[in-house]
Amino acid sequence: DATVWSDFSNLVVGTAAEQWDTTAPDPVDDLQFWSSEATSLTVTWSPCGNDGSIGLASGYEIRYATSAFDESGWEQATLATGEIIPNTNPDRLQTTITGLQEGQIYHIGARARDEAGNLSELTGTLDLEAGQGRTWYVTVDGTGDAPTIEAAINQAGPGDVILVGPGRYSWTNQGTGDFYGLILIARDRTDFILRSEEGPEATILDAEHHGRCMAVTGGSWEAPGGGLEYAGITIDGFTFTNGKAVGEEASPVEGWSGAGLNLHLTDTIVRNCIMTGNEARQGGGLWVGGQGDALIENCVIENNRSREVGGGIMLVNSEPRITVRDCIVRNNHA
Repeated sequence: DATVWSDFSNLVVGTAAEQWDTTAPDPVDDLQFWSSEATSLTVTWSPCGNDGSIGLASGYEIRYATSAFDESGWEQATLATGEIIPNTNPDRLQTTITGLQEGQIYHIGARARDEAGNLSELTGTLDLEAGQGRTWYVTVDGTGDAPTIEAAINQAGPGDVILVGPGRYSWTNQGTGDFYGLILIARDRTDFILRSEEGPEATILDAEHHGRCMAVTGGSWEAPGGGLEYAGITIDGFTFTNGKAVGEEASPVEGWSGAGLNLHLTDTIVRNCIMTGNEARQGGGLWVGGQGDALIENCVIENNRSREVGGGIMLVNSEPRITVRDCIVRNNHA
């Protein structure tokens, strides 16, 4: 029963080398809130490249903690174990973090991973409260969670996100236009995000020259004992076009100012928007007035007209301040 061995194989000579793949994937730089229940939070992001921007990352790590952390504290944060699945937008991914404590603030970070185990840079964390709100999805054909953008605004609560699918939302198909404009955010509508799904080129608010595109009077209310208190509204990623606000100046400001967008007594943040082809008596593209702390950021305001002043923008009477930064303002006329 002696063991019988084969002849020796040929010899192969090799040298141990460093890991062959040392290029990390692109970072996750657009992590966003999607929805929440009492003990869970769902977040969404765009897929990342595998080697920098090349290819597609093989996986992702989502971690969370009750205190702020950066890359040095990444391993100490809790690893989310929920399945990563496609979002309603097929160009994005999402996962749900469960087992959370309602009302607790969580800091959530995401990093892409490649097949060699390289992790992308951590660009920051998202701070969310378990149970904070939900996402209302709006489509141009009215088949979403609410039939129109204004209907979603009127149903949204604090912490909610209104996500608007691509399309042209017009005076005709929305059917919500009135003295204030195609869409009104009234004074009691506060502390939510109105965001387009695919950006301003694909998501157009078209007033068809019947009135302004949007008026925001929300974000402030009378405080007990007098004075104004403020809450935030964010508007992100829309084109405002074919607005018209040319009423008599003796009428309320809503009748003659800000044909694209009118912000009155509000802390509204406006980001990544385009205002073009609008006409008003004052502030053809944008009018911001009254007390408030409005921020206009990364917007393009062009080819608007005013019959008096502020062809592109008119800013007036704000306390504490109005901020306009990283915007392009061009080819407007007054």
